[in-house]
Amino acid sequence: MIRDSIWRNNFSGIAPNTLDSELLAPQDGTTIIHNLVENNNNYDAPAKILQLSMIDNGIVIGGGNNNIVEDNIVNRHIYRR
Repeated sequence: MIRDSIWRNNFSGIAPNTLDSELLAPQDGTTIIHNLVENNNNYDAPAKILQLSMIDNGIVIGGGNNNIVEDNIVNRHIYRR
């Protein structure tokens, strides 16, 4: 569960995912509630080239199952380079 947190000034906000090396892939059953997610458009944050499509996003669910995403505040994810 991801809850009651602040996600700010990252490359992208919250992004639960599954590594190919995990035994029980894909990611399943994450609950994301009551978070503040803002200004996640930081091009200076560490990232790999394959993550470029995720910049400026607040909450990204990539390949997960049975997730609950509710009652989050997502603000100001604007390209500002």
